[in-house]
Amino acid sequence: MEVAASPPSATMPCSSAARVVVQNYQHALSMIFAIDEVNKNARFLPNVTLGYKIYDNLFDSMGTYETITDLLFTGQRDGFNYDSVSKKDALSVIGGLTEEYAIQMANVLNIYKIPQLTYTAYETTLNSKVPFPSLYRMAPKETTLHMGIVQLLLYFNWRWIGLIVSDNDDGERFVQILTPMLVQNFICVAYLHRARSLNNYFLNDYMKDVPKINATIVSAEINVIIVSGDSQSLFSLTFVLVLNEFETKTPLGKVWITPPQWDFTQAKSLAGFCTETFQGALSFSLHTNEVPGFRNFLQTLKSNEALMHFLCLFWQFAFKCRLPNGNLENFQECTGEERLENLPESWFEMDMTGQSYSIYNAVYAVAHALQEIHLSKQRTLVDRSRSHFLNVQPWQLHSFLKNAHFNNGAGHEFFFQNGEISAGYDIINWVTFSNQSFHKVWVGKISPREECIINGDIILWNSRFKQMQIIVSSAQKTNIQARTMTNVSPSFKPS
Repeated sequence: MEVAASPPSATMPCSSAARVVVQNYQHALSMIFAIDEVNKNARFLPNVTLGYKIYDNLFDSMGTYETITDLLFTGQRDGFNYDSVSKKDALSVIGGLTEEYAIQMANVLNIYKIPQLTYTAYETTLNSKVPFPSLYRMAPKETTLHMGIVQLLLYFNWRWIGLIVSDNDDGERFVQILTPMLVQNFICVAYLHRARSLNNYFLNDYMKDVPKINATIVSAEINVIIVSGDSQSLFSLTFVLVLNEFETKTPLGKVWITPPQWDFTQAKSLAGFCTETFQGALSFSLHTNEVPGFRNFLQTLKSNEALMHFLCLFWQFAFKCRLPNGNLENFQECTGEERLENLPESWFEMDMTGQSYSIYNAVYAVAHALQEIHLSKQRTLVDRSRSHFLNVQPWQLHSFLKNAHFNNGAGHEFFFQNGEISAGYDIINWVTFSNQSFHKVWVGKISPREECIINGDIILWNSRFKQMQIIVSSAQKTNIQARTMTNVSPSFKPS
């Protein structure tokens, strides 16, 4: 059996140059960890071993189609991908970092009724199950995120905000959905900026837009900014903000409310700048729980020959060393003693992130569907030989996935409702430090029923924003009692 994944990291042969997003490698490692857990569980899928293929679309639309067609039709490996088994047939696919890539994959996979499990939040295009009946979302529905943003604004009585979205259909839909909700709650949008992706035009052209961006975002008196968009557009925005801080030596005194897909720590690892600009940011992260064994799995991960076909570029880039198949002449050879836990947290997190947790759950969703098929065959077939189980076809998983109810390897309960998982968001407060490290503080959550809990007392703000907040709050004391938050708790733990 095989589970295929399309991780969003840039994995190229070790002799090539590429922009490596080191944080995203955890996505693939969480899948490998989950599959390893399933295979070691003697009471789960007996006599069956799950395998996997790792594909990389290299942040490219054409690359997405090429990897899917390679998975379905050809028997050839290329230098970008990793294959743990020789058999080609795939029963499911886990992938689609952005809405665009997810749709491209769904257009092909839906023809062959192969289940596709996505692991990030999307807008309304993917909400309809009519054109994509083979698509399953491991992230909460989009309205949960929008409602969480509105309730966060109301809790702090922020009525005058800026809005930044990616310059594409995804960003436009976000504006169309959120704006009426803001109007209904008497929240005004002072400006709307559309961030273009670095993939869409040359860097020199983008630099011409920097003065406009500075005039809109940096110089504006608006102190609360909501951000939404794909990782490439937001990466370019991060680049401009970090460059501004580096040149002016003064961090912005803004509060950033960010989506799950914006990881501004990528700029820290790439540019090496101290991004105090993002101190105190509030982000909505896909809900996650601690997964026992994952940290130990990462701690014991070494540069073994099997995984290095996939990890080679990441390993060299992260540890500044050269592997046997690499040609980085300025680096010393890797010793074999390199450990992920020794990397700065801005480069690689040892705790499972929200998106990685969604991938972890996606593996278990598929495994439990296979288990149900196995049990149903045992109940209906006289001959219970292993050969019957190996004849499972991708389309057979759908009847179990649409309304699946299961516990993952950590014992956490999950269930699907019409192809969507019942889950919420964690609200995270980002604390950054001058040595490029950071700490994520859990300050609240929004449940699948869109009930919101926030502990504002433990949030650590940007120092410049805190000074401005004192001035503003003294002029708005009459509005403080108008908060419409549903729940406020002085102390709590994530569940």
